[in-house]
Amino acid sequence: EGQQTEALQKYLLVARLYTLRGERVQAISLLQRVLKIAPMDLDIRNQLINLLVSEGRVDDAIQQKLDLARANYQLADLDTAHKIYKSAMRLVQESSHSRRWAFKILQQLTDIDMQRLDLRQAVRVYEQIRSLEPDDIGISSQLADLYFRTGQDAQAVAEVEKTVNLMEKSGQRQEAIDFLNQQLSERPQ
Repeated sequence: EGQQTEALQKYLLVARLYTLRGERVQAISLLQRVLKIAPMDLDIRNQLINLLVSEGRVDDAIQQKLDLARANYQLADLDTAHKIYKSAMRLVQESSHSRRWAFKILQQLTDIDMQRLDLRQAVRVYEQIRSLEPDDIGISSQLADLYFRTGQDAQAVAEVEKTVNLMEKSGQRQEAIDFLNQQLSERPQ
């Protein structure tokens, strides 16, 4: 009947009643339905996240935070998305899949930092990503580029060497040569 506000209020009242009665599973289910109606409602999503954490469903709570951050990102609200990703990182420590979540979230944070042209922060986040995936050629290559762009030439050269070594270890000699040629063409000095 088009009475969305009234419906949301009733759903929230019932969810709160479930929570007070200790029936968190029903409250979670109801809040998930409510979020389909109002996906950008921060209060509802935070209630759901708190209930999920209290039920020990940390991975589901992290996914809810990522969904919210992604929605803000799509609305070009990069500051809010960045804050939400940071808060999701705090939850990651409680997850049994912390490495996978951290990698995913850190990649999103670097994307935002790059868009904001906060290259120094992007370097710090990429260094965290590399600590999670030390043998990832793409990360090493990206980090080398960021070091060059931020004027950290010594670290950049070391990272280029690391990237070349990783490529050679994985049998990608021609790719290593191409990578070095690309670096030389972009930075002849």
